[in-house]
Amino acid sequence: MASWSTRRQLTYFFGFFAVLIAALALVAAMFWPKPSCQDHRRNQNEKGIDCGGECSAVCANEALPMRALWARVLPLGAGAYDLVAFISNPNPDLLSNKLPYEIKFVDQNNTLINSVRGDFSFWPSEGFPIFVPNINVGRLVPARAYVDLLGAPRWERSSSSSPMAGLTVMDDNFTNTPTPILKARLTNNSLKPIAKIDVRALLSDTEHNVFAAGPTFVEQLGVGETVDISFLWPRPFPSPPAFTEFYSHVAIEPTQ
Repeated sequence: MASWSTRRQLTYFFGFFAVLIAALALVAAMFWPKPSCQDHRRNQNEKGIDCGGECSAVCANEALPMRALWARVLPLGAGAYDLVAFISNPNPDLLSNKLPYEIKFVDQNNTLINSVRGDFSFWPSEGFPIFVPNINVGRLVPARAYVDLLGAPRWERSSSSSPMAGLTVMDDNFTNTPTPILKARLTNNSLKPIAKIDVRALLSDTEHNVFAAGPTFVEQLGVGETVDISFLWPRPFPSPPAFTEFYSHVAIEPTQ
């Protein structure tokens, strides 16, 4: 049986050990990084690593996939071609500030001629035509185009509407000769100025087949301001468009 002095020494030892453990735990709590949405760990109430829960980033399995609805090669004449591809974000409350894509164009035998890559941002429920002018085909004749979405986009939750909700295009007028020009007026009906606005125009025939597309850019549009916009093409089309559609886009600034 241990003596009284031995028991007292053991009591002091375990007491000191307990105090040491408590002190180490306190120091660890003070200096250990607090859980965050950038710590590469699944903590807090996250549904994945740094996504879901209180994190603005959304886990991939929470989002509907982006949709590449169609892609077309648009002949301009004299061996020149444009590319246009329509991509849609079906998520009503999710945005992606960087969606990488690749558009491939092939000849009549499905042989690859060339491809172009890029990335684009999409607001919730936004559909927008990606436009690539003057594609390099050499002496070949492109017949079709295909869109590949490269990798999973990084989603973020968004409760606010896109800035394009306050933009309207009106009073469009098309002239086919001597060279095609489409004129319209862009108005900012929102309560805030809107900067760096990309606008796309699509021209379609009576069957709603797109045969031409064009871009323009507006640097700044104040509250209630209206600006004239125009779209140009180098040669007259066989017939004027039966339908014209306009799409506006404001880039999404990446989060830190």
